[in-house]
Amino acid sequence: MKSTIADAKAKIDEFEKRSSGTDWLFVKKDDLVLGMRSRLQLPDNVDSTLVNLCGPAAFFRCLAMDDPVAYVRAIISLYETNSALLGSRIFKASYGLRIAKLSPPTLMNDGSTATMSAVDWVPMASLRDDENSLISFDDADGGLSGLTMPSGLEKWFKQAGYTDIKNVTNLVLTKDQENIEKADWYRSMSGYRVCLLIDSDMLKAAKQNNKSLYPDHWVTLTEPVSINDGMFKTSVHSWGKIMPIPELGTMTLKVFLRNYYGYVAAKPA
Repeated sequence: MKSTIADAKAKIDEFEKRSSGTDWLFVKKDDLVLGMRSRLQLPDNVDSTLVNLCGPAAFFRCLAMDDPVAYVRAIISLYETNSALLGSRIFKASYGLRIAKLSPPTLMNDGSTATMSAVDWVPMASLRDDENSLISFDDADGGLSGLTMPSGLEKWFKQAGYTDIKNVTNLVLTKDQENIEKADWYRSMSGYRVCLLIDSDMLKAAKQNNKSLYPDHWVTLTEPVSINDGMFKTSVHSWGKIMPIPELGTMTLKVFLRNYYGYVAAKPA
């Protein structure tokens, strides 16, 4: 699955020069071109802030880093043919998805407005919608239809060609110190990508001390885990940026663990 950013940029250049028709009613080709170039330069820009697609966001950020040609080829193919081949996986964009509007301008906490980026919407929503058998994901308010189970994330990594995939998660019971230390051990190994299953409250200073009832969010571990005198800190990728845990102040290991449900780790081939 190895490829280079230079080869991926060449694919984008070829796509830009083609006269490409599309069935995606609200997706502009120029936006995809600019978006793909941005994601190749800064994969951390992959963003699911405005949609319930944190699982696909974690997966496609990893793919953009590990196999940039496969990443851009999938987006281009979805735009031009409504389907894409990703390793051994063929996935398609449904009619309902292709005519769906991207999210309307949303007021952010800092007072700015944001709209879902087409370069994230096309692959993430397509993969999530194709995975669903009962509920269609065809708009930015996908709700339950956007949820990604650990087995689904594990499968996507396998189909894309990753190896030595570890799914050590639980949807009911939180995990312990040994589990997060093992996740960090995989992160420190050359090339492993490690996605953590958490309750998203831990990312927000005002809510980090809440005790969760179930996991609702995927993040990617980006920095070493520090556990010292019962205190915990690390950094993860989520919502288009690298986020420190805790966001502000301090966090005990106990607080982290009661909102942590395990990890999926995968190594690029």
